[in-house]
Amino acid sequence: LFVDLSHFYTAKNLEQFDLIIIDVNFESMTLQVNDIVKLKEVCPNSKIVVLSANEDIGLAESLKSNGADFYLVKSGESIGQIKNIVEKKLK
Repeated sequence: LFVDLSHFYTAKNLEQFDLIIIDVNFESMTLQVNDIVKLKEVCPNSKIVVLSANEDIGLAESLKSNGADFYLVKSGESIGQIKNIVEKKLK
């Protein structure tokens, strides 16, 4: 568990991450498109799930076209969606 991306990038063995779940607005950090690009560069084989309270289609498309594998709007259903993603990734 990392509080922000600066701590994530200094961690060792980043290539071992199968799945990265990140919130668009977490604490003092706001996820940007360049963050997704960098995550994919550092962890090219990892699936990236972006969570957001924002239903902005433009933001979702931008993040997905730059490396995010999933963009999920936070809701009661998002936990089930994450569970399905994790189960598929671990198979």
